[in-house]
Amino acid sequence: EKENCVRTVNDNEIVQVVNTPTSSVSTRDYTADQEFRTKLLTAITHIKEQNDKIIALLDTKPSTCTFALSDNFPVTLPIKSDDELKLVEEHIASAQNLSHLISFFATLGGKDVVSKTNRILKHAITDGLSANYNFCGHKKKSFSDLKLKSAVVDAVQTTCTTNKKDVEDCIKVYLKHAPQRLARKKQ
Repeated sequence: EKENCVRTVNDNEIVQVVNTPTSSVSTRDYTADQEFRTKLLTAITHIKEQNDKIIALLDTKPSTCTFALSDNFPVTLPIKSDDELKLVEEHIASAQNLSHLISFFATLGGKDVVSKTNRILKHAITDGLSANYNFCGHKKKSFSDLKLKSAVVDAVQTTCTTNKKDVEDCIKVYLKHAPQRLARKKQ
C-alpha cells in the first residue's frame, strides 16, 4: 500500500511525495520458525531434566559443610590451657576432624581478612592462652607449628580471596596484642 506525505521545501513550497515500500509485507518461513520452536522446546526440556537430576543429587548428598563442632570435639571453645590445646591438636591430626574444624571456623564470619582472622582466633583460644604464644616462638611458644594455625589459615582462605602470608600476618598481630587485651579484661 502506498503512503502519501506532504513536505515543505524551500519556503512553503509543498510537494507531494509518494512513498512506495521497497518490498511487500515480509513473509515468514513458517517451516523454519516451527523448527526453531521445536529445537527451543527440546533444549528447555533437556535443561529441566538436568535440573531435576541435580536437585535430586543435592538432596541425597550429605552436607560437606559443618556449622557446629562435632560431638566428639575434645574441648569447649575457646581453648583455655595448653592441656586443652594438646587435646585439640591430637584431635585435628585426623584429616576429617581438621576439615570439620575448618568448616566451623569458616562460618564465624567477618568482612575482610583481618576481621575474619581475629574472629576465628577469638573463638578458638582465650587471650590468656594467646599471651603465651607468638607466631615464630621467640621467647614464647610457637603458634606457627600448630595444626590450629593451619585450620585458621584454611578457614579464612575458604571465605576470602587472600594468600597464606596475609592471614599469618593477621595472626601475628592478634597474638602480639593478646597481653594488652588480657590486661584490659583484668581491669
